[in-house]
Amino acid sequence: TWEYNKMVDEKRTAQIIIAAAAAGVAAYAAYKLFCQKSCRRSNPTFDTGAFASQLKTEKLGRKLEYHEVVDSTMLLAKKAAAKGADLHGSIFLAEHQTAGKGRRGRSWQSSNASNLMFTFVWTVSKSLPQKEAMEEMLKLNFCISVATAFSCRHVGAKHASVKWPNDVWHEGKKLSGMLVDLEGMHIALAGVGINVNWDIPASDPLSATATSLSAIVGGPVSRETVLAHFCNEIERLMALPMPSVMQEYRSLDMIMGKRVRVHHSSRETAAPEDYDAVAADFADDGGLVVQPDGSTRTVVLRGEEVSIRPV
Repeated sequence: TWEYNKMVDEKRTAQIIIAAAAAGVAAYAAYKLFCQKSCRRSNPTFDTGAFASQLKTEKLGRKLEYHEVVDSTMLLAKKAAAKGADLHGSIFLAEHQTAGKGRRGRSWQSSNASNLMFTFVWTVSKSLPQKEAMEEMLKLNFCISVATAFSCRHVGAKHASVKWPNDVWHEGKKLSGMLVDLEGMHIALAGVGINVNWDIPASDPLSATATSLSAIVGGPVSRETVLAHFCNEIERLMALPMPSVMQEYRSLDMIMGKRVRVHHSSRETAAPEDYDAVAADFADDGGLVVQPDGSTRTVVLRGEEVSIRPV
């Protein structure tokens, strides 16, 4: 039976790890071996052919580097970028990360071979002046949020919405997060995590704050379809001017007119300068305009400086 085979496979895996440790193999290497076996055993690996067949892009996703286990896809992309090769549109995808990171230093948790964890490289022409290059990189942040929300809606999560600055939520629970690192003025490394087929146990504290596409639609979702639609949307959106991108971003927004808590340290840590406010508008550059409780003035928030949560 499947359960018997699963038990035997786990026993063999444990034996391999013990033998590897006894032979002096580093703990990380032994753990990586376990994750590789776990990925193959538990879920089908990513089908690169099915993904490629759904791409409509010129560059994004045409180069895909696939791994079962890595420390971080962002670190892989950084190492590749440091070599100076033309990586525009390249994607680094892993089934499992041992050191995935989100915004403001948070860890990114995920189950093996069930979600999407990837970093893609976006470059702009080196001939662009610094100001224009930075405007393109700023636009990329908002395009990622919009592309992710549309990709989730494409497979059935009809209420996928954007929580400023760049998370995607569905009916009060988080579906996706992202982080963009700049390598100079003309190269962006965008790390994205999307909960696709993650079965979060009700006993797991994360079940109160996170969800997955499969949980929303009631069955397995094609990761290949989600990622291909994301790539197609990114190229479409990045060809638009910033005002048009923000118009689409506004159409997906979930917080406008609502009260939020503004956190200066993190959402998990209270700070004396934290306060409640009402989300009032978006600035032209994507900043969030809020009106603090008890005040007639407005404040423009920047995503690299603060975090918010609905209250």
